[in-house]
Amino acid sequence: MARNKATLQNIDLSDPSNYLNGRIKDNTGSGDGTPVNERVYGDFHQLFAKLMNLSGLAFNNLPENETNGYQFIDSLRNLASKNDLNYELGKEGSILTLPIRLGSVTNNEIIRAKATFDKGSETLIKGTLDNSDNKTVTYLGTFKQNEYVRLIKTAATVLIIREVDAFNLGTIVEELNYLKAATQTQENTGTTDEAATTPLRNKTVFTKRVNGDDSDDYLATTNRNGLLSSEFWDIINGIGTPALRNRNNFILGDIAGVSAGNSLVSNYETDPLVTQAGSGRSTIDITFDNAMDNMNYRLDFNAESLGNIDSDNDFRGLVFKKISTTKARFLIQESANITQNIKIHVDVIQL
Repeated sequence: MARNKATLQNIDLSDPSNYLNGRIKDNTGSGDGTPVNERVYGDFHQLFAKLMNLSGLAFNNLPENETNGYQFIDSLRNLASKNDLNYELGKEGSILTLPIRLGSVTNNEIIRAKATFDKGSETLIKGTLDNSDNKTVTYLGTFKQNEYVRLIKTAATVLIIREVDAFNLGTIVEELNYLKAATQTQENTGTTDEAATTPLRNKTVFTKRVNGDDSDDYLATTNRNGLLSSEFWDIINGIGTPALRNRNNFILGDIAGVSAGNSLVSNYETDPLVTQAGSGRSTIDITFDNAMDNMNYRLDFNAESLGNIDSDNDFRGLVFKKISTTKARFLIQESANITQNIKIHVDVIQL
């Protein structure tokens, strides 16, 4: 327990905001000053004695000055700030060394140090400032030169723990076989099993293999399985469904004439043009909405009855002639001299 100087004899209590627990008072000659006795100064000296004891320093019995040094300052720094400093962890032969007074380190106290060597088979450690008895060492993980470690003093040992930071993270990951993200080159070659894929790099390499430079090695051919090529897709897409490029219809009305209502009304971009009508037939030019790839195409026709189905059925087959990739002509001829009223449906199919 410490003694409060405010309760001692002849203490100046006039300015408590600036002088906590009072101020030492001079003696004016009448015995009114603070006495020089153990009651006043004993705790003060005991404070420094305890600091020296906790720090492990022995009194040198010399005055505190620039020449002799300041042991009280050293004891205070050694006690209060020693774990705020980074020390160097070295070794002498097979014994680890740390430039502290290891004998004064308390149990569960933590010290941080930078290794000056790669860990070997060392099992003992000592403090070089007090040359205390060697302490047994145990480890959590290994460490390498220039890496940082934490040292924790316990009752039985000094535990050394390897720290992980930006300096040694890659090394530790490799040593412990943790997966790191694959580079794009690793992703592209696909030969390592020691790196992990990422969504973006996986998407990039998948695109290369389907649509890009590497697709030749991954697309299906007649000799191997693989991803579907555009050529094979066209084949599959065309099974049972021709490559229809244009579809529409128009009202022809009467073959070889325009007697039926709404004759030649078309939904094509350019209305069909009757280039010849009479002699029992009509020749029709059609311009396509969508140009064909080449001249290898055909026209499929169907006739829809808009009047009397028996009369509308009196015509022979339709025939077409290709003029260009955007135009074709067809001819329809009636089989009896009667009036029809028909609607023509036309599909233009690329072959």
